[in-house]
Amino acid sequence: MAGTRGNESARLEKQIGCIKYTIFSFNAILWILGGGMFGLAVWLRVEPGFQEWVEFLDLGDYYIGTYILIIASVIVMVIAFFGSAAALMESALFLWINIGLQLFTFVIGLAGAAVLLDYSTYDSKIQPIIHRSMTSLIVNSQYDRQSQILKIVQENVSVIFINTIFLLLKTFDFQPET
Repeated sequence: MAGTRGNESARLEKQIGCIKYTIFSFNAILWILGGGMFGLAVWLRVEPGFQEWVEFLDLGDYYIGTYILIIASVIVMVIAFFGSAAALMESALFLWINIGLQLFTFVIGLAGAAVLLDYSTYDSKIQPIIHRSMTSLIVNSQYDRQSQILKIVQENVSVIFINTIFLLLKTFDFQPET
């Protein structure tokens, strides 16, 4: 009888250890993903080429999503760190709190991604803002700054258009008739 309880106790300890290190590993991976999300969101915010376009076209609303993602990624990294500590301490209360906070940050991350998508896809909220900015640039094209911005937009859009046509022709193996 005592030997059976000893075997069950040892087996239970192994199972608890397996669960503990699985939760710890999950939190370590979550911390790395949070760091990656933080890096990507910061890069979206400070990348000079993209930032220049946002300033030219007065699209500051686009950054709302990146700010949400920066905040969510920091929260994810902090929660993952404390989740790892909770797993190693084997504290049930802290593990339940960790699960609730992870669900909360998941929702925040989804909200940030939704805002980014809403401001960056076809037929999105950003199109009227771009239309307003372009109209303002065209109406005020007699001024040097607006004229320079329009020139940059025209040059870059034509390069993008030409590259897109070239890639489409190459993709469909188009051969002009001679």
